[in-house]
Formats: sequence, C-alpha cells, structure tokens
Amino acid sequence: PAGLPALEVSSIVQVDGVDRTTADRLGTLVLAGVNTHHDPARPMRVQTIHDEERHRMKIVILGDAATTADLLRLIDSVLGEGGDLLSGGPADA
Repeated sequence: PAGLPALEVSSIVQVDGVDRTTADRLGTLVLAGVNTHHDPARPMRVQTIHDEERHRMKIVILGDAATTADLLRLIDSVLGEGGDLLSGGPADA
C-alpha cells in the first residue's frame, strides 16, 4: 500500500533498587503521561512489572518513535541525575 511505512518502537526500561511504593508512583506517572498525551492516531501501549524480591521494575513501551522518546525523556528526568521526584525530594532523605 502507498503512504508512509508504519513505524513502531519497542522499549524495555529496567529500574533497579525500586520498592513497591516507588514502583507504584513511577507506574502512575508513566501511565498518566501516556494518557494525558493520548493521540488515537498513534496508539501507545505501556505495561509495568515490579519484582518485589529483586527490587526491580520493568516498563515495557510500544508506540511510535516520537511519543516513545518523549516518555523515555520523562522517565529519565524523574530517575536520572538529580531526579528525586519519586522519593518526594529531600524531605524523604
């Protein structure tokens, strides 16, 4: 068929050292980010999995390249250097 080729990105983000509370917060943030910028023409699927024994969380992302990149930037801004949004900031330290 004519037109632009379909492009979908599959990403798996692994976050170590995550307790249940932090996993719940991060999962809520990620899903809110996806639902807030929902474009029916470009559906995005996200699944979060938390392994309590290993204190590990995985976020599986399936979507178009631009929206996936935006979501990865959001995750990086929260978890990257200086990102303390999930811990509640210095008050929790």
